[in-house]
Amino acid sequence: ALIALLPDPGAKGASDTLSMTRWFAAVVERFGGAVLAVTAALVLLVALGLSRLQVENRFIDYFKDTTEIYQGMELLDSRLGGTIPLDIILYPPSENGLEAGANAVEVANFEGVSADDSFAGGDEGFDDDFGEGFAGGEDDLWDDDPFGEDVSFADENSAEIGYWFTLEGRDLVDQIHNIVDARPESGKVLSLSTGFSVMDRLYDDKLGGVELALIERSLPSDVAEVLIEPYYDPVEQQARITVRAMETSKTLRRAEYLESLYAQILADTGLDETRVKFTGLLVLYNNVLQSLYASQILTLGAVFVAIGIMFLALFRSVSLALLGLAPNILAAGLVLGVMGLAGIPLDIMTITIAAIVVGMGVDNCIHYIHRFRREFELDGNYRESMYRSHSSIGRAMYYTTLTVVVGFSMLTLSNFTPSIYFGVLTVMAMLAAVMGALLLLPKLIIAFQPLGPERA
Repeated sequence: ALIALLPDPGAKGASDTLSMTRWFAAVVERFGGAVLAVTAALVLLVALGLSRLQVENRFIDYFKDTTEIYQGMELLDSRLGGTIPLDIILYPPSENGLEAGANAVEVANFEGVSADDSFAGGDEGFDDDFGEGFAGGEDDLWDDDPFGEDVSFADENSAEIGYWFTLEGRDLVDQIHNIVDARPESGKVLSLSTGFSVMDRLYDDKLGGVELALIERSLPSDVAEVLIEPYYDPVEQQARITVRAMETSKTLRRAEYLESLYAQILADTGLDETRVKFTGLLVLYNNVLQSLYASQILTLGAVFVAIGIMFLALFRSVSLALLGLAPNILAAGLVLGVMGLAGIPLDIMTITIAAIVVGMGVDNCIHYIHRFRREFELDGNYRESMYRSHSSIGRAMYYTTLTVVVGFSMLTLSNFTPSIYFGVLTVMAMLAAVMGALLLLPKLIIAFQPLGPERA
């Protein structure tokens, strides 16, 4: 509407002066074989890059080392034991957390001693008031004991100690705790083993079975809240080992760390897979990253299918639809290939680049093919149609791409590294898309002649 208000400058044809787009047309005419050869080389490069594409990355690498976020995360790792938490859940050898025989520790029920108890006369070495059996209650037992008030008793119907408070259970927790702690990517590790080691120092020796039983049942509540309750579920009889991964570790590869640690625990302890489970934010974040690769393939697949259907509806030609897809597939593949070769991992930001580039780059192919068909209708000459298309719509494509490139290049000034990657890779992909539309696409059209044979 605004343009209609301007005075009519008079109709002007396409400029025949030398321009960048006409130079592209000359390259297609004179070096068309080289264009196809370079395209084939790029396809091989893309395939190599895709084979090296990874999704592992360190969250700290999202930020420059001069930012407060980077420095804060570095402080968390160096002074506070790590950043991202991982919980290792250990299950007992049976459903109720107990094993028969030596692994179950019997605790006397103080409402009465059974007839086969050693204090009931079966032991000749004892001749005391307990020999006839103690019939008093809990309060009677601790009536004169000044420490009796601090001892908490288990349910009177419970006669067994949890598996993790037996010698076998304690040794297993200690072993897994040490395996996790020995990994360079592991920061602070906390578990029941931490509390046991504190008690060992207080006891001046390694705790025995009786002492472990007392820890479960007789610790003051304020002590148990710190040393026991965060790492032990008495209802499900589960033990938990908490570790914080060192985000600043140069060797941190989340998937590799989790898989190798899990395999080492099973191999060194001989546990069944059903007795060890990894959970926590580290596992969740790793699963998100690992799903990005499959998500990227599905996203690009859906995009190309949608664009192919649109091309079919627009051009009414299968050959033109396939030729129009070629430069876009190459541009999207080039982005992912360069990321793989440069070691840039897929993440929540970079995963969107390829799909966005295809969505933007397809505009060039639509404009060029539509214009080429119109020009071909004039004289039926593919070469002349190409030159006229480059001189008209080609110039618009060229300058539109430059505008987009300038706009996205501003993202390189960001302090957020994924934004920088997004800007750089989008600029590169848009340049690849316009080059494909002005070099590869016309060469394919001339080679395959989808509009029919040339007219004399």
